[in-house]
Amino acid sequence: FAVLLGQYIGAVATYVEDWEPSVANGQLPAPDLPMPEMPSESVIGPTLKTSVNRWPEKRKPLRDDAPNVVLIMNDDSGFGHADTFGGPVHTPSLSRVAATGVAYNRFHNHAICSPSRASLLTGRNAHAVGSGQITELAAGFPGYSGRIPKSAATVAKVLAGYGYDTAAF
Repeated sequence: FAVLLGQYIGAVATYVEDWEPSVANGQLPAPDLPMPEMPSESVIGPTLKTSVNRWPEKRKPLRDDAPNVVLIMNDDSGFGHADTFGGPVHTPSLSRVAATGVAYNRFHNHAICSPSRASLLTGRNAHAVGSGQITELAAGFPGYSGRIPKSAATVAKVLAGYGYDTAAF
């Protein structure tokens, strides 16, 4: 069993390396977040009158063909609800969005809202972002503070660092 599992993991790792976007293949910008400030183009003279104020051009880290990213999160519902994923509830708009993009269906559900939400919003294990249980029962133990630490940015924060406009509502 261990040998088969090792072969499977090796095969999956090889497969993932082949298709996963990366900096090396030019599909992602370099991971230097936060991005450094743009250098000033202003000229500082001996007096204000002889100085020239120039704002640097706005950085454009995204390619023109960068994809839109829509992250939809519904509390207290699962894949078994929307017909998009085989459920009985008719959701034509969600089905249209899913049909033209990518839908992930292997998300780890923590069975309660706060840890699942923290995992989805950060892309990390709930305990790693202080949400090991429902926020109302937060405690001082590691992994249970109910607060996402500064060391773990949300997906929206990371996308904003790369030039995306983000919103959550």
